[in-house]
Amino acid sequence: MDINDASHKVLVVLDHGPRFSRNSHSKVTMTLKNGPTTDLRDVAEVEKSMWTWSVEAAVELHRIISDVFPDNDKLLRFVMADCVGRQLQSNWGGDLIDYDELCSSLVTAGPASTGDIDEVTIRSGITLAIEALSELTGRQQQMKRSLEMEKTKKRKREVAGEDGELSGSDRSEDEDEQMSDEEEDGQDVQQMGRVEEDDEEAETDEGKEGRKTEAGSAGKTGQEDDSDDDSNEFNIRKLIAKPVSKSLVNTGAIVVFSSFFSDDEVKELEEFVSETIENRNRNISRLNADSFAEISKVKLFIMNTFPSNSKSCITTKELTQISPSLFSSVMSAACGELLIRTTHPLTIRLYDLVSTTVSGIPMKEEAQPAQSVNYDVELLHPRDVHAMLESLGLLSDKFLLSKVSDLPDSSYSTVRLSWATPSPKNKWNLFPRVFLSVPLTTTSVTSRPSACLTSFLLSGRNVMLEVKPKENMPVLEPNVGQKLISHTLIAHEGRIHIHSIYLGKINTFDNKTLRNKYLIPVDKRVRAHECRVLMKECALFLDSGDNESEQANGKEMKVVKSRGVNELEQEPCESAISQANNLLRYWPIHKDSTLIRFEGSKYESMFNLLRQAELSTADVDKCKQGISQISALRDSKDSLYPPDISCTKLKQPSTREDQYSVLIREIRDHMLNYVEHSDRHFEVFNLFVQVMGLERSTNIVLNDPQASSKPNMDVKIGKKFAHMNKKADPRLARERKGSPPLKRAAKGNDWKPGEKINLYSMLCEQENKKGRDKWVEFAGRVNATSSQAILYPNLNTDQSAHHSHNAHSSHSNEPRPSSRMET
Repeated sequence: MDINDASHKVLVVLDHGPRFSRNSHSKVTMTLKNGPTTDLRDVAEVEKSMWTWSVEAAVELHRIISDVFPDNDKLLRFVMADCVGRQLQSNWGGDLIDYDELCSSLVTAGPASTGDIDEVTIRSGITLAIEALSELTGRQQQMKRSLEMEKTKKRKREVAGEDGELSGSDRSEDEDEQMSDEEEDGQDVQQMGRVEEDDEEAETDEGKEGRKTEAGSAGKTGQEDDSDDDSNEFNIRKLIAKPVSKSLVNTGAIVVFSSFFSDDEVKELEEFVSETIENRNRNISRLNADSFAEISKVKLFIMNTFPSNSKSCITTKELTQISPSLFSSVMSAACGELLIRTTHPLTIRLYDLVSTTVSGIPMKEEAQPAQSVNYDVELLHPRDVHAMLESLGLLSDKFLLSKVSDLPDSSYSTVRLSWATPSPKNKWNLFPRVFLSVPLTTTSVTSRPSACLTSFLLSGRNVMLEVKPKENMPVLEPNVGQKLISHTLIAHEGRIHIHSIYLGKINTFDNKTLRNKYLIPVDKRVRAHECRVLMKECALFLDSGDNESEQANGKEMKVVKSRGVNELEQEPCESAISQANNLLRYWPIHKDSTLIRFEGSKYESMFNLLRQAELSTADVDKCKQGISQISALRDSKDSLYPPDISCTKLKQPSTREDQYSVLIREIRDHMLNYVEHSDRHFEVFNLFVQVMGLERSTNIVLNDPQASSKPNMDVKIGKKFAHMNKKADPRLARERKGSPPLKRAAKGNDWKPGEKINLYSMLCEQENKKGRDKWVEFAGRVNATSSQAILYPNLNTDQSAHHSHNAHSSHSNEPRPSSRMET
């Protein structure tokens, strides 16, 4: 961004006097649809004043700037000129004025004042506009402070060079001050650049040597650039790396919307602007304020407006110099849509934009959906996007340029590029190289073709623009199929951008020797097809559903899930890692490590179903059919694989029984990767294990993704998925239609072959075990701290003796029982 450019701050002056209170004689027709049909009918006509049309033209200027420059480095202020003059914004601020704020300010202004139309009221607004131009924006004030800091440091270095080294105290104070300045304005200096030092005598010898070294390297760089120019290669660095301003030049532009009756009035206005600038500069030189600066140059754009039933008597002229500090341009347009369109060439000249027309856009007619008609849409964007076409000599009237015919007095050229329908067969490495991307806007946002193109791009699709070959056009190689694509239109974060594509070859990228040297050789042993499938299964996507959001640290966070992951209480990263671990329980890398070849095999359809996150009832039935086919291979006499098949799990040569045994175990291990997807996945897995008789040789713990197959172990189910085993009960599966017969699992025992068992001892042990299970130990013995247990530890012996004195006396001769019992 160059803040010294006149487009950095622009004043729009609207004539709010009697001349704009006149009727424009330009009516707007209101149309409505005729009931349920698509026919349109005119219902009314609305008249507008010249003030209303000028306001709409100013708002159109604001719309273009806000769309093309979203970084808010272009500032606008609006001034209304009547008998007094008013500024709608009190200062420049840091951002472009908002659309709603602008409309609210214009609405509160009310209609134009009435009175004598011979009275010229535009001068009051011009005076306020020049005063506003003398004010510095936030970025200009930042640069001014940086330049003053550089001048202070330069003077200190000059003093140090003349008087020698500073004393210790002075040097420490100077260093502290310099460090504080660098801490405050160091970032500003990096952004704005440094001022060149004109006095080389104040430099030390070391500084001179450094300057010589830099000059030498700069000379080499210049030679390299010259060599690039000699080779006729497009230098992208010159386009992107624009020079940084090293001095502050206060410039600006003024856009005037008014109505004039003669060229003398225009000339008087230009002279008044020039005199006002000189007077303002003299006042600022005496003022010496930090927030103001003298005006160096002003671009004045006069938009002469007149009713549509009359003709203009003002001469149109291009931007010409009126005085050393003033350049003026005059344009005329009648009230109506022509006035809105005339703001486009004004904006192009002021902000250095360029027009591009997308021609041949296929679009269906609303009245006749079966027919398709080609339309054109005009776009506005910065000029740098067409630098490649300009370097190739294609921006001429013979090839791509054409005049905009609907603006006779203010015509400008547009670059016509054709709509290219993208081909889905294009490979990724054939896609063109993009080196520049800038925002754009359409010239007519309310037209149906522009609205359709905008909605098409904002929906996530893109458009390629083709350079149609013409006679005597330079020959260029196609870069996308058989087409020469120069630009692409893509939406980024809700804003449409035009991308410029490098045409031709790049020595570094198109060097076949260099490219072949760094190509990675492909290992044919690797399961490439299965690896691509695994990458798709592990793909992550952002779920935009409202139900999937969580509150994390007070902010709404969308849960990132991977395909096929259950609703587990996990963080997004943990869920993705768990998904990858499940899919990699069993995943051989090389082809000779497995018998299963999924690509084009008979098992591919079943595993394609298992890779889904959920299985329907029809999917489960198809999986059962696949299990039946695999089970039928056991009794079939057809060969499974050649005897000399390369597999590390088989002995060479291998038999059919060995191949089948390894095959069903591999299928089981592959199915284990998808067990935790859903309940039906587990049902299919459990059915396969039972049909193939692999219960005793299978060990799985579902909540442990690192589980592996171990022999001679029963099936173990984690607590989280224990309910799945009930759904896959063999007795229920046998009753289902189309289910293969199931084998009852053999009951295991603890006897070894040839072992002798004493039946009497075994039965006694079983009975004793049952008795021990029901035995309840005496509580007193359990709680006793010694060999004796107190029978009634809570009994009060004194009260018991008082109440039972007579009973004890009557039986005094009888012996008393002891209060303790031997344990």
